[in-house]
Amino acid sequence: MVDWPSRELINAHMPKGFKDHFPNTRVIIDCTEFFIENPQNLNAQAATYSTYKSHNTYKALVGITPSGSFSYVSKL
Repeated sequence: MVDWPSRELINAHMPKGFKDHFPNTRVIIDCTEFFIENPQNLNAQAATYSTYKSHNTYKALVGITPSGSFSYVSKL
């Protein structure tokens, strides 16, 4: 369950650039990958291999408020 900040709290801390151009923004969603060592277990290797990075990685989905605070980070 995700506990998103309230609309009022987001608006109270929203930078002017966002208020002017993107007033309805509540969260910015992005994905990121972190390089890891090559696991010895073959199933773990297959589960963590990234064809995009050509390396084994942990992947995370993050949500960031317009003011720059993390409001959500998925499990790796």
